[in-house]
Order: sequence, then structure tokens, then C-alpha cells
Amino acid sequence: MQSRERFKSKRIRNIYTAALDALGKARRPVEALNVFYTMHQQMSSYPDIMAYRCIAVTLGQAGYMRELFHVIDTMKSSPKKDLSTGVLQKWDPQLEPDIIVYNAVLHACVRQKNLEGAFWVFQ
Repeated sequence: MQSRERFKSKRIRNIYTAALDALGKARRPVEALNVFYTMHQQMSSYPDIMAYRCIAVTLGQAGYMRELFHVIDTMKSSPKKDLSTGVLQKWDPQLEPDIIVYNAVLHACVRQKNLEGAFWVFQ
């Protein structure tokens, strides 16, 4: 996507987030996970809260609890790969789940008929 001329003026993170949203609406959780993991490869495309929300809603609607909990763990931790931050020396990519992410966990619990995740959300 970065090499295409029509996307040069856009921020790559926004393009990936839009792709996550479109894949979520199309009910394609596996492809959305692939895009999400691709986002983790570079500083310019590293996921922000909107990307985490998109992937969480997609996985929650599909009932992918294990993958959803992995995404939440990724959200809370530092990147495994050392990303060159350049000017942003104090950039902290660690985020906390918000109400939309917790709601996605509840949706996944309902789809899987599993209450363990619901207890985690309420704690």
C-alpha cells in the first residue's frame, strides 16, 4: 500500500486502520489479524487505540476469544521488535483497554458461551 501513488499523501497507519474496519464489516477476522500483525512491523504503522478497537470488535463479533486476549496482551506490552522512534524518544506504545475493547470481549463470551472472559471484564 505504501508504494501506490494514490496512498502517498495518507498516513499509513490510517490506511491500515481503514482496512481493519473494512475487513471487520466484511466479517473477515483472519485477514484482519494478518493486517494487524503487519502493522506491528514498523513505527509508522504501529497500531493506535483506533486500530485496537477495530480488531477487538472484529474478533469479538467472530467469537475469537484466544486471539482477542492476545491482542489485549499486545496492547498492554511494549513492542517485541525494537522500533526506531527517531524524534519520539519518549513514545510509549503501551495502551490500556477501554470500554469498546471490554465490550468486544463480552461479545466474544456470548458467541462462545464462555463466562471466564466476562468475569475478567467485570474485575
